[in-house]
Parts: sequence; C-alpha cells; structure tokens
Amino acid sequence: MYRSIKYKASIISYQVFGSGNELLLAFPGYGKDAASLSILGDTFGKRFKVISIDVFYHGLSTWEESQLPNADDWKQILTAILAENGNPQKFSVFGYSIGGRVATFTAFHFAERINLLWLAAATGIGNEGFYTFAVGTSLGNFMFSRFVTRPTPIFAFAKLLGSTLQGFIMRKIDTFEKRNLLYKRWRALKNFSCSKKQLQQRLNANGCRVVLLYGKKDVVVNYKAAIAFAQKLNHPILLLPDAGHHLLDNTTLERIKGEAVFSGH
Repeated sequence: MYRSIKYKASIISYQVFGSGNELLLAFPGYGKDAASLSILGDTFGKRFKVISIDVFYHGLSTWEESQLPNADDWKQILTAILAENGNPQKFSVFGYSIGGRVATFTAFHFAERINLLWLAAATGIGNEGFYTFAVGTSLGNFMFSRFVTRPTPIFAFAKLLGSTLQGFIMRKIDTFEKRNLLYKRWRALKNFSCSKKQLQQRLNANGCRVVLLYGKKDVVVNYKAAIAFAQKLNHPILLLPDAGHHLLDNTTLERIKGEAVFSGH
C-alpha cells in the first residue's frame, strides 16, 4: 500500500515492507518505483522495516517547486517520513543504482543517525563526470535538453557500445516520454552530491557500517569504484559477486544474508 507525505506543493510517496525492529530507508534504481524493493522485505523483513521511497518523478512522487530540491528540502522530507514511522534515533540506508546517489547524500546529512549504509551497484561514490557535465554545466544542460527532442546523435553513439550497455541505454531513451523523464529525473538530483572524502570521514567518525555490493560483470557501474571507496573506510564489507548490474535477486540476496552485518551477529 502506498503512503505519502506532502511537502510544500509536492508529494513524496513510499511503501513499507517487512516488520523488523530496525528501520531501513531504501531508494530504488532508475525507472523503478518503491515496489521494486519489496524483495528486501521478503529477504530481510524479520530484521528490517523497509521504507522504500520513490525518488522524484518515480512512482507517485512529484516535484512541483520552482527550484530543484536541495539538502534542506531533503532533510525536511526524510524527517517527516521518519516521524511517520516511529522516528527512531538510529536507522539504516540502502541505495540501488542511481538510488545510491540519494543514499550517500542521506548518509552524509544524517551520519550521526546511520547504523548501516548499504550500496548495491550504486552511483554516488565513483567518477560521475558525464552526469556532472549533463546537469551541472550550462553547456551540458543545453545539450541534454536538446537531446530530448533530437536524440539521433546519441542513438548513433549507442551503437558503438557493447550490446549489453547499448540495450540498457536504449531501453531508457527510445521514446520522447522516456527522454523527457530522464531529463527531469537527472536534473532533480543535481544538488544530491557530497564530497566523497567528507562522506568517508563522517561514516568513520560515527561508526557507520558500510556494505558495498557490486557485480564484477557490471557494465553500467564499475565495481572498482567500490574498491577505491572502501579503502578509506574503517570497517567496510565489500561483496563482489560474479554478476552484472541486476543484483537484487533471490539467489544473490540469500547468499549475502548470512553476513554478520545482516544476521545481527
């Protein structure tokens, strides 16, 4: 069942899975809604109450403000969602794919309250030069907006990529509606960035545990970013299955369920 909060003129929707005593805020990947993370409740629901949140322009979530969301907006939104769900002093955060950008941003601003940061095939900790150029520069934003209505050059470029990556990209941009949503969704997260060094320092200073689950065969997000990020953490758990970008399946999750950080040992 969907729940939602109203923030100014916008709506942020979420779903709840599992019945555990620990709260886990979860952020789905690009193009996925809150229901896509119900598998976390199925697998870890005895330990966690999973609050799966629709990122802007996903599921039922909207953003109707004149300015792009920033840190103050996000802190107020999450504070309201936490208040609706017991307002625990400590909670954990999960992010999959681009949801990792939201998860790391959340961990950065709530570090003193984070038990566990769990990233799966996630952006937010590696080199994001293309994303930064597309949404963070005037030239990049101009080219990005033009691409929505004139995608032919990008279609031609995609043909030069490997079949797996080409297919992944084309599924996201093959219609005007999809390209327009891509533009709005990426732009909405423009301000959701933080210093990797400062994030690592805050995680370490607050004793946050960090789980990095990245596939060695992932052609979308390179697992080497996780290795580099882990090197500056006090006690990281680095899990590198022989898999691609799609890691949220029963086989993978059941395999890692025995890790001490998930079993509560």
